[in-house]
Amino acid sequence: MPSLYQDVLASGGYIANHKSDLYIEVNDANRELLKKHNITTATTFRNQVTGKLCYDVPFMFDPFWESKQKKLSR
Repeated sequence: MPSLYQDVLASGGYIANHKSDLYIEVNDANRELLKKHNITTATTFRNQVTGKLCYDVPFMFDPFWESKQKKLSR
C-alpha cells in the first residue's frame, strides 16, 4: 500500500515539510487520505506563504526517512 506521502504526491496535491513532518492542504481529498491511512495525529496550521489551512502530519515525509536510510546503509 502506498504511503500517505505517495498518495498525496500521486494526487498532485500541495506538499511541503519541516524535517520529517509532512505538510498538506486541508481539503476533502486529503481528509479522506488521512482516514485511509488511519492518521489521527495531524494538527492544522495556517500556511504563511499560501495563506491556506494545512495539516501537519508528524513523521510522514518519506524523503526525510529515505535520506536517513541511505546514510545508515553506507
